Parts: sequence; C-alpha cells; structure tokens
Amino acid sequence: MVKKLLIFILTFLSTAYDFDIKKYEPKQITTVSSKESDIVIKDDNTIYFSSGRTGNFDVYKKDLLKETVTQITFQPSNEYPKYFDGKILMESDETDIYGNIYYLTE
Repeated sequence: MVKKLLIFILTFLSTAYDFDIKKYEPKQITTVSSKESDIVIKDDNTIYFSSGRTGNFDVYKKDLLKETVTQITFQPSNEYPKYFDGKILMESDETDIYGNIYYLTE
C-alpha cells in the first residue's frame, strides 16, 4: 500500500512540476565473490576499489570500457584507495615510521 501511494505521489509531482523521472538499471561492476569497499572514481572510464578477494584488502583498478580488472597493491596489510588533488593515493592499515599514506603510481 505504501509503495503504491509513493508511486502515485511521484507520478503526480512529475506531472504537476514537469519532472523527468528516469528509471536506472544498475550495472554490476565487480564479478568476483568478495567484499569490496572504498571506491574511488578517477574519471568516466576508471575506478579504483579495495577488495578482500586475496585474503586481505588490496587496491584494484577497473577499466569500465575494456571490462578489465588489475590488482595494484600486493602488500600483506590492508590497503584502501583515496583521491586527493587529482592523484590516487593508498592508505594502509600498517603504520611504520614513515606513516601509512602513499601515492599509487602505475
């Protein structure tokens, strides 16, 4: 009942205020059974994400046009991608005397 009421209200609002209600179909980006987190969007065609598919979280790069995934980090600690000032960074949960944030270079 609530769902029907919500659809009615949205339909009414879109008609009354000339909103364009679009239906978006989700497209699956990852295809390996694992936990992913910390998604960073570099541009329209490239994303970076952390995945636990190797036992710990490593950073992966996905080319959305070619549908390819490349593992970027191979450390025994957990790594997560970050985006700052146009650069992809990596944060590690392993801290040493130098800290735990690194530039990712390809």
